[in-house]
Amino acid sequence: MGEYTALRLDQLAPNPDNPRETLGELDDLAASIAAIGVLQRLLVTPDRDGAWMVVDGHRRYWAMRSIEYTGEVPVEVREMDRGERIAAAVAAGTFTRPISPIDQARAFRQLEQLGMTRAEIEARTGCNQPMISTRLRLLELTADQQQAIHEGRMSLSAAKAETYKLGRRAPDRAPRRTPIRRIAPPTVDGPVCEACGQPVPVLAPVLTGDLDAVRDVLAHVDGLA
Repeated sequence: MGEYTALRLDQLAPNPDNPRETLGELDDLAASIAAIGVLQRLLVTPDRDGAWMVVDGHRRYWAMRSIEYTGEVPVEVREMDRGERIAAAVAAGTFTRPISPIDQARAFRQLEQLGMTRAEIEARTGCNQPMISTRLRLLELTADQQQAIHEGRMSLSAAKAETYKLGRRAPDRAPRRTPIRRIAPPTVDGPVCEACGQPVPVLAPVLTGDLDAVRDVLAHVDGLA
């Protein structure tokens, strides 16, 4: 746990690594803050020049900015590095007011780029590893598809189906051809297999419907496969 205190709005700064790209409608939240103040603490961490960076509470922060709020802002102060800030923002956005799957995916990729394993991301954010993998696969989709997910025009189930198609799609290549073994035509002394050089049972009885002869020929050919 961090230290609890109160700050002024002009002492706070937004987190540049905040994974939430869209804040949604803020008018009702701003009206509530104007009427009764800020009821829930913001999570902040020390920033440069004596400012405090908002880690969790961006919607409240921007709602206060929109009404030029002058009251005290209750905060919890924690020392956090960049990876911890991103992980905390993802966790808060997942279990409170959800952020979009694309925002989550980009945040997970940032954490991986910072050197975190998926097990570490799970421990930091509370998001299980299958979910993390599913979100990261969304980044394989086209920019248009990602935007459609972000805006809610493509459902998450439809997006998962698209990523499954990508995983199933095999690279283009020529079909594999199986070489055909040919048997030489019968001679007076009997046919000889060109593939193995061995005599093949006489074919004449085959033409007369001799099933035993047919079985002998098929057995020979099958042995070469």
